[in-house]
Amino acid sequence: MIDEWLDIAKVVTIGTLFLSAIVFLFSRGYVDQNVIGLFWFLCLAFTVSARTVVRLILRFLRSRGRNLRNVVFVGSGPRAVQMAERILSRVELGFHSLGFADEK
Repeated sequence: MIDEWLDIAKVVTIGTLFLSAIVFLFSRGYVDQNVIGLFWFLCLAFTVSARTVVRLILRFLRSRGRNLRNVVFVGSGPRAVQMAERILSRVELGFHSLGFADEK
């Protein structure tokens, strides 16, 4: 989750810098730096909050069997079984196994 927050911070920072450059180049009026800083902070705070709330809601729903994605594992050897166990042990990901597919 922290990695996602850092990615959001990077994107919001780049977007704010890009928007600031466009305002600086094409605007005849003056835009206060405090407004740009407040815009950055609010975008960052609201985006992180919204994504975190959505993840928590999805985790809650998926732990109760809702909003699941069906998955079929290709192969039936030990590696496929191990991968299936790893993925299916994380209930918050929302995967439901339909089984294994093998050419045998």
